[in-house]
This record gives sequence, structure tokens and C-alpha cells, in this order.
Amino acid sequence: METINILWTGGWDSTFRVIELSREKVKIQPYYVLDNTRNSQKNELETINKISEKLKKFKDTKAEILPIKLIEMDSIEKNEEITHIYIKMHKKYKIGSQYDYLARLALNVDNLELGLENEPSSKALNFINLCGKLKKTKIKGIDTYVLDTENSKEELIKLFGNLNFPIIDKSKMEMKKITDKMGYKTIMDMTWFCHNPINNEPCGFCNPCISTIRSGFSYRFPENSLKRYKRRKIDRIVRKIKKVYKKCLKHT
Repeated sequence: METINILWTGGWDSTFRVIELSREKVKIQPYYVLDNTRNSQKNELETINKISEKLKKFKDTKAEILPIKLIEMDSIEKNEEITHIYIKMHKKYKIGSQYDYLARLALNVDNLELGLENEPSSKALNFINLCGKLKKTKIKGIDTYVLDTENSKEELIKLFGNLNFPIIDKSKMEMKKITDKMGYKTIMDMTWFCHNPINNEPCGFCNPCISTIRSGFSYRFPENSLKRYKRRKIDRIVRKIKKVYKKCLKHT
């Protein structure tokens, strides 16, 4: 059986990919990068363990789900060239800090899969579209997308050239329709997304929470989380109004 290496956070996108792979005769090797400053780390690891155990019992599961490999962020080999390019691209395209250490990790992990989805809010996808192209291919007999290195800029290749993007052609809502139809709704509803949980519930105002709500998944939030989201949204509108008002005063 072929081994598929995949970054799994317990979130919507990477869990969707694990479900896809679970229906194939492969070994799934999940990776998780430990970051002690990440408030959601405990929730994510608990979610991964729960979903793994539940998936193993599904009648359609053909894959062997291997124990997750936990990687200390500080243990990932440093690479000054990659870090320098990341800093430069972050300033220009606002891509997340994870793309520095993931690019370095991918140098030593064969065909590492990243669950990057097709959403307009994705800064990483915007970076790819502006600086290069993807091409569909098969790796170890499984469909995926990789960078088209002949039509991509060097900066993009250095950061994303060793990663695979198997679900980059799908939106969150498309993944929901697919998994609902296949009978995996209960598992997808177990996924975790919030970066700053409050009382073990989604905060409602971190970037992943906002993105999840705007993508049509507000049903996954308890009432308190939605109240915090609406309160923060009102606060942002008030701040914008005050900012415009101050500018108007300066020109009167």
C-alpha cells in the first residue's frame, strides 16, 4: 500500500481530504506541527483523535490511518532562503506565517499534501494565481494538483513547490455537498476551526471563525459565538464610521 503524507489540523479542508483518502487502499500518514502559542492546539489534536477512531469504523474505509506524527515547530530545519522569500511574499500578498515552516518541512517529507481550498478569501490561493499555475496530476495513483514549475515564478516555487494541493479545486460548500451525499456529515461536523476558543467553544471573531460564517456555516456556531461575531462586526462598522467622520472634520 502506498503511503500518503498529509497535513491534518482537524479542520474542515484537511478532514475532507482524509475522508477522500480513507476510501482508497492506501496508508494515510497525518502530520501536525506543534505550536505552543496556538490556543486551539488542544482542541485540534482531540478532534483528530476522535475523527480517526470514528473513520476506522466506517464500512467504506479501506485505508490504514497511521498514528499522527507530531512535529515540534522549532525542530523543523531552518532555511534562510525560504524564510527570506516568505517574509518578502508576506509583505506583498499577506500569506500566513505557516507557509514559512511548512515550506521547510516539505523539503524533508515526500509529497506532503496541504488542504488548501478554493475560496475567494484565501490569500495563499491568490498568491498562486498571481505568481503561477497549477496542473492536475497523479501521485502514487491518487489525483492531486501541483505547481506548474514551467509557468510559475521562482518565489512561488520555493515556498509551494514541494507541496501538493489535492482539494484546491473545491470550495467548502462543495466539500459539504460531497460528504453529505457520501454519509460523512457527522464527521465533518466534528471538525475544529477556531483559533481562540472561549470556554471550549468557537470565539466567533478570529479569522477562521469569520471565514466559516461567511462561507455559509453559521449553523455550526453556538448562540454565544454568533453573538460575539455580531458584536465584533458592529464594532468594526462603528470604527469605520468614526474614521470617516474624523477625516471629514479635517477637511472642514
